[in-house]
Amino acid sequence: MSKYRPFATVPSQYGMPDGATVDDRGGYWVAVAAPPGGPPTGGVARFTPDGKLDRYVDMPVPFVTMVAFGGPTLSTLYVTTARLEAFMPQGVPEGAGNIFAMETDFRGSAETRFRPV
Repeated sequence: MSKYRPFATVPSQYGMPDGATVDDRGGYWVAVAAPPGGPPTGGVARFTPDGKLDRYVDMPVPFVTMVAFGGPTLSTLYVTTARLEAFMPQGVPEGAGNIFAMETDFRGSAETRFRPV
């Protein structure tokens, strides 16, 4: 028997999880790439500390790859996307490969600075 258990599950209709970050309230934000043959857009999901899906934000492109908090108060969520033309037979949607930014009611945590010894 494994000591590991799933924290959360991204519903299959949304797609496949990719990069993630955590907010100041313990929420887990994850980039979600559209599933093959599924909806034409990906999104960003937020899970509460107990693993429940709290919100889902549709993005205008299919391949959402990473999320990170930034900005002066760490409340801006930056979302990176990929432009994978080989997987876009109907053409590349406007905005694919861009970085998007959205204001949230949450804050990220400042990264610890590394100092070489």
